[in-house]
Amino acid sequence: MLDVENPEFKRKLDRMVVSYEKLLAIGETDDASFIKTLKRIPLVTSLASEILAAYLMPPVESGSVDFAEFEPNLVY
Repeated sequence: MLDVENPEFKRKLDRMVVSYEKLLAIGETDDASFIKTLKRIPLVTSLASEILAAYLMPPVESGSVDFAEFEPNLVY
């Protein structure tokens, strides 16, 4: 389970929001399509790296999985 209480996770989310807002701002400019694409490349890369880094953060233990200590038998 993702450690959503970790301050680093929250900082990653904040950086993702900033990158996304910049992407939206680029889309609203009057620049040529090619220029917009060039401006978006570093932001998309940054956004993707933050998503990957958040996904690869160490997980939180969320419980245990219990296995039977014996061989189950089929009962009729």
